[in-house]
Amino acid sequence: MKIFNLIFTFIFIAGLNSWSLPQNYRADVFDSNFKSENPDFKFELSEVKIDKAIKITGVFKKNNDIKILEEALIDESSAEIITYRIEQKQAGESGFVEIKDKKIKIKFTANDKSEKTAEIDLPERLVAPANFDRWLQKNFSVIKDKKSLVFDFLVWDKLDTFKFKIKYLGEVNLNGKKAHQFKMNIDNVFLAAIVDPILIWYNLDMTQIQQYQGRVAVKLGERPNLKNLDAVVKYFH
Repeated sequence: MKIFNLIFTFIFIAGLNSWSLPQNYRADVFDSNFKSENPDFKFELSEVKIDKAIKITGVFKKNNDIKILEEALIDESSAEIITYRIEQKQAGESGFVEIKDKKIKIKFTANDKSEKTAEIDLPERLVAPANFDRWLQKNFSVIKDKKSLVFDFLVWDKLDTFKFKIKYLGEVNLNGKKAHQFKMNIDNVFLAAIVDPILIWYNLDMTQIQQYQGRVAVKLGERPNLKNLDAVVKYFH
């Protein structure tokens, strides 16, 4: 489903006690349907602190060509989104999101340069690729205690939000080390039954994401024959 295409365009993390400190890291993105030693895409993330905010820049690359560029400004203490800009160069689409006065203002530009806009009410828990991991870290203790938490996920190209649920699955072994595991899916029994969940692993002190498995934003092929990509993403810190 298309609402999963942009769930994890980039991942950004830090520690529970110093989670707002700027981070820089990279990841390899592998097609989960093929067992290749070479990644299909590379991912890079950098952060810069600006006053009481963090500017995050994430890029997906293939052969050094940028396929997706995203920039976000999030509140340093709350992890809430201030602005969020996306360029999906593969599809020729772009978006801009601004959170202001308890409203989400979205502008979507299609590959033919036509534009659509929307303004929707800001929900209690707004999560997007721009702030997902900082939000997860900030709310880890709540999710762990309650075992799950429902939130509104922003899908910019749909100009809307969708209800999702994240579940804490406990401590598991990942590549010979202990890790926290989470499962995320759309909060709809019927759709959840036919859509594969997203799985995420963090190290035990929740300072580093270790692995991600599920739909990603980058696609295989070339326009107009782009295909959705289910991937395994391995992170390097």
